[in-house]
Amino acid sequence: MTIQQKAALRDQEKLIRESLERIAHCKQLGIRQQTIDKMISLVVRAKADYDDMKRRFEANDK
Repeated sequence: MTIQQKAALRDQEKLIRESLERIAHCKQLGIRQQTIDKMISLVVRAKADYDDMKRRFEANDK
């Protein structure tokens, strides 16, 4: 995996973590569950994209 690929994965990980922190904060503020569910679905999608990117990067190493 190249340095650029590792950096891209690190950036994606950071964005996912920050999104999860925002969701937790929204729950504490009492934001509607429907809104939180939408936020969670976006994070799930981002995580799936991250996993796919990581899998492709690792496949290129072989």
